[in-house]
Amino acid sequence: MISPNPNSHAADINFDLPPLLADIQTSCIKMAEVDPKETQKVAALLMGMSLKYYAVVQKQAEQSFRWALLAAAIGAGFFGYSCWLAMNARVAGAMLSLIAGTLVQVISGINFYLYSKTARQFAGFHICLERINRYLLANSYCENLTTDNARDACRQRMIEVMATAPMLTLEQVGISVSPSASHHEHAASASAGR
Repeated sequence: MISPNPNSHAADINFDLPPLLADIQTSCIKMAEVDPKETQKVAALLMGMSLKYYAVVQKQAEQSFRWALLAAAIGAGFFGYSCWLAMNARVAGAMLSLIAGTLVQVISGINFYLYSKTARQFAGFHICLERINRYLLANSYCENLTTDNARDACRQRMIEVMATAPMLTLEQVGISVSPSASHHEHAASASAGR
């Protein structure tokens, strides 16, 4: 558990979070308190947050995969049992087992599908996190420039880059978009540009 420090943003901490998310929240608060001129500390906090992010994603992915694999194994067991029943002339029991096996296999397929969608969404989130990390690190480098003119020029260039950076599309973050949805988006943006 995090002990409140009167000099920090303790009021911003949610103590009901799971330990890993509480660690990430603490890192965010530390990030806000770090002097941007301390490039090594900024980089260390950013890398720590990325490692925690990967730990969460890996844990969730492993859990999803295990459940999907278990459901597939149970479904295969029902199919095997239905074959055994059918070979022993117990057609009614075989049909029931076949239906149950099919249902479990469909559930397993849904789990694998959701697992793949979640993995793509996490990949998209990681791209956004990486972009934020680059901007924060660039700001930290800016602070270490020796002259005010150099710092101002660096900040101006950073602002221009951030303001003109293209929005990430769903395809760029690994989320497939159906052709009909993509067509509707293009039609809406074309009519808005008139």
